[in-house]
Amino acid sequence: MIDLIYRQMCPGCGGDIESERLYEGLLCKKCMPKPTDPCAVKSQFLRVCELFEKEEAFAKHFQKAVGFAPRDLQRSWVKRLFLDRSFALLAPTGIGKTTFGLALSSFLIPKKSYLLFPTQLLVQEAQKRLEAMGFEPLVYHSKISKKDRIKQRIFQGEFTILITTTNFLYKNFDAIPKEFELVFVDDVDSVLKSAKNIDKVLMLLGFESGDIEAALEFIDYKRQMAQKGEFDEKKWQWWQERMQKIRSKKRGNLIVSSATANPKSRRVHLFRE
Repeated sequence: MIDLIYRQMCPGCGGDIESERLYEGLLCKKCMPKPTDPCAVKSQFLRVCELFEKEEAFAKHFQKAVGFAPRDLQRSWVKRLFLDRSFALLAPTGIGKTTFGLALSSFLIPKKSYLLFPTQLLVQEAQKRLEAMGFEPLVYHSKISKKDRIKQRIFQGEFTILITTTNFLYKNFDAIPKEFELVFVDDVDSVLKSAKNIDKVLMLLGFESGDIEAALEFIDYKRQMAQKGEFDEKKWQWWQERMQKIRSKKRGNLIVSSATANPKSRRVHLFRE
């Protein structure tokens, strides 16, 4: 077999590497003179190994909780979360967006997750599905008993998985803890109908109203810059530093689910920023 050389493809140092080593899951000879476990080598490849390990752990959890293995699409979604990214699930109904959100929230225990649904019926369905998986979420909807006690537990943060309607969030926003590893919004189209709704979801992750207004200014600045065809390097750099400072406030990640991908609100661009 003729060994091919791949330029700048070593996962460890970014240098050249032989095809046989890539096939064996090894690093280049410079990074790893003697073949050994690549995950034992302290390099950029270590992060890749950790990502694979987390993905496999989630896949095993998913299989046990749901009863079947995750789809390739669901595996790609969880990789993005493990890379500390917020993102949107844009896929038709029946692909497994909600199932992914439920399995992920249970996988992240003991860290806190907040699952938001547009209707009471969907809240109840999510509760039943999580309980069938063997997990006990804290749930609020109009048909539960001891509403005041449930609210008190929510406001005191006595939960790992919280499930409510988006309407509950809007009415009780100030009292809800803002320390979530994951905020999962099912059917985000219902949230996008109101600017205030978008702001509240972002503020669950640790952002403040001033941060949101600054991000809107940045969005306007980029639009104006594109329209005029002008580029001010100093001003751009100033905005980049300001936005980076704002982004560093993020405490958790946001995953939103949609089957239509047809947002009309200007504020939807805040999710990207």
